[in-house]
Amino acid sequence: PYQTVARPADGETLSANPPCFVYPAKRVRKAYVVEFSPEPTFPREQTTRLESPYMLACPTVPLSPGRYHWRWQPVGTDEWSAVRAFTVPEDVPSVPFPDIGTLVARLRPIRPRVFANPGTLPALRERAKQEFGDDWLGRVRRKALQASKKKLLPEPDFLPDRKDPRRRALYQQTFRTTRPFFGEMARLAEEFLLTGEPLAGQEAKRRLLHIVSWDPRGSTGINHNDEPGTEVVRYCPTVYDRVYSLLTAEEKRRCVECLTIRMREMRARWQRRPFEKHPYESHNMGYYLPDLLEASLALMGDAPVEEMLRYTMLQLWSPFYPPYGGNDGGWTEGPNYWGWSTSVFARTYKLVESVTDVPIHERSALMRNASRYKLYGNPPYFQMAPFGDGQEHPAGGAETMLMLAGLYGDPYAKWYAEEKRGRLQGMRALLFDTGEVVAKPPYDLPQGHAFHDVGLAAMHSVLPDPASNVAVLLRSCPFGSISHAFADQNAFALDAYGEPLIIASGYYQLYGSPHHRQWTWETKASNSVLVNGEGQSTRDWNAKGRLATFQTTVAGDYVVGDAAAAYKDRLTQFDRRVVFLRPAHTGGEPIVVIRDELAAAKPATYQFLLHALNKMRIAAGKQRVTFSRRDSRCRVDFLAPQGLTFEQTDQFPVAPVNKAPNQWHLTASTVEPVSATASLIVIQTHRAGQSGDLLTPSVETGEGCVGVRLTGGERDVTVLFRTDPEAESVGLGGLVTNAQAGSVCTQNGKVR
Repeated sequence: PYQTVARPADGETLSANPPCFVYPAKRVRKAYVVEFSPEPTFPREQTTRLESPYMLACPTVPLSPGRYHWRWQPVGTDEWSAVRAFTVPEDVPSVPFPDIGTLVARLRPIRPRVFANPGTLPALRERAKQEFGDDWLGRVRRKALQASKKKLLPEPDFLPDRKDPRRRALYQQTFRTTRPFFGEMARLAEEFLLTGEPLAGQEAKRRLLHIVSWDPRGSTGINHNDEPGTEVVRYCPTVYDRVYSLLTAEEKRRCVECLTIRMREMRARWQRRPFEKHPYESHNMGYYLPDLLEASLALMGDAPVEEMLRYTMLQLWSPFYPPYGGNDGGWTEGPNYWGWSTSVFARTYKLVESVTDVPIHERSALMRNASRYKLYGNPPYFQMAPFGDGQEHPAGGAETMLMLAGLYGDPYAKWYAEEKRGRLQGMRALLFDTGEVVAKPPYDLPQGHAFHDVGLAAMHSVLPDPASNVAVLLRSCPFGSISHAFADQNAFALDAYGEPLIIASGYYQLYGSPHHRQWTWETKASNSVLVNGEGQSTRDWNAKGRLATFQTTVAGDYVVGDAAAAYKDRLTQFDRRVVFLRPAHTGGEPIVVIRDELAAAKPATYQFLLHALNKMRIAAGKQRVTFSRRDSRCRVDFLAPQGLTFEQTDQFPVAPVNKAPNQWHLTASTVEPVSATASLIVIQTHRAGQSGDLLTPSVETGEGCVGVRLTGGERDVTVLFRTDPEAESVGLGGLVTNAQAGSVCTQNGKVR
């Protein structure tokens, strides 16, 4: 689990050239050999041989388009791996790996070198004047003067023993004091770089020398307290590069000595689970890799870091970087962590491009499509951010979307950022120039989109318009319930007219706190299903879901999530089939119909879960639940199974760490244990005062199918789900189709 597989996979078509070969060996060896050839027999004259001390290798030149075969073996052994074939298309980006020896020789005499060098600095400073206004230098001086009057942050105390219940809160308290101090130091050094203002440089230097006076193996050592230990490596080497001209030889020696110790300890911590084999850990991808890469560039020539530079930079060419998604652009940790992580990836790409002139940002299909995940999965007006840690917060990430707009010329990303009034500050504003990118609202894009890589389906009625849009998100994720994600396979959330109505429940506040662990992580906090009152496995790579089907049209969308594996051996089937109908089809507001097909290994009861910010109104006899928030409403009719019991509470089993609003939790449960059951749930949205426009739903059985008929006034909407997999076609009323699901709407007797 949590592990890569060999890439390129057999039969894979590359999205960038050349390939990066990944071969996760069972045991770490001193070195490995990779061979690739157009011929599966690997004739010597047509075979290229690479040797690498790591479990990945990348050519320094692009390959000619065509079909290739590759294999690998540890050095000193006779047995080769299986032979795998891959194809290099003609139209993919060419992004060869740079020659590190040549890069080191070129950069060694240059200072500064992190994002700017003596050749580019004058133009960068001129751009900064234009970007930040005539009074910018004055502001820099005033802020530097204010900073110089502040006391230096004392070296943090040691944390108590890991079994001490106070440790987690004190850990959080420490990084909440160190982060602002480190951040201000980095800002001062950046402003010194961009202005040459002496006071800013001297104040950055004062803080740098203070931090390197801390014991690198003490209370801020990475093996004792990883947050400040990481921050030292993240910020101090770049500050060192920027104030280099202000440091004496002795001060440089002290900096290099301290930072080298810290970097080696970070590298050793990382190598316990090397990224090329274990990329699915937040600190591996977002801390150790980019921090060591930038630190190595900054200290190169003053410290023995060339091997560290080669190793970290090579990871950027891996098909598993970034790790928590795939070519669709999805992100399994959720929108909240997407913002921070994606900004780190974009910044790291820019850093490498600034010293190599290699367009590394073109290599990752995930990054090229990353803005779509945020656009569809967490529009700028969303007041919550399902699914994942931080989902209780409003949509953010405007600055990250601006970075993507600048990196890829993405007009939709810029629209998103402008809707949030996002603005880049400092060096980022200069690196990610969006001046020539024209913002474009996504009216012309399909209003439904699936990210099969992370199992997210996003269905909107009118995505760019918060006042009119109704959105349903369904999550069924192949990555399981790992990292900042939850045991919420086949969960959904619903927003209507700018309000979150059916929500992903729970608070983040403090990672691993009792509320976080015993509620937010659990299936019971999601809009999914329990079996005998039990949910899916938490923190489990194998508790997977998947999108089995997704189709989108102007009229509506159809998606199937398969989450049986998430329940281990308790379920043999959990297919959640969702039909989302847009106003163009319904002649009114959107309609959502859900059919859950559940089968258990043993007879069981099933609990259908829904959550809300406000109290729900329950009509148990009708199996009807109404959600409301401000002027937004939705009515949920449980048409099947019948005989459900309804229970609602606004209490969490374990309270959040900090005071937070209660949320409301509904459980609709079957009573008698059965081996299999199926639901039919109809959701209709409306605005306050318009409940009279809702249609009346009823269950209908057809030929090889089951469905729902909704009637009222002049409209008649039929939705069917196939139940006979062998039938050539299925039919309900006047609707006949060979599809898995279908719908027809008539108005005044005429098909719309």
